[in-house]
Amino acid sequence: MDLAVGVLIAEDATGAYEVVEPVSTINEAIELARHDFARRLKDLERGGEPMCPEIYKVWSRDYDGRYALLFEIFSDNF
Repeated sequence: MDLAVGVLIAEDATGAYEVVEPVSTINEAIELARHDFARRLKDLERGGEPMCPEIYKVWSRDYDGRYALLFEIFSDNF
């Protein structure tokens, strides 16, 4: 699925979120979410305090120009 302009968001269990990157496909979002999660784990192992995402969400504009949730990627699948 081509998103034109999509955004990958990392969200923790409390609802706090961080923008990860723009994405153009769901497959790209899955790959970037895996990479982002691995990066956060490495940071944690080094003594950092990264946000630990529970879920990654892909948002994109709908036909009316509003952002809509299109896809969810759960970090426990990595």
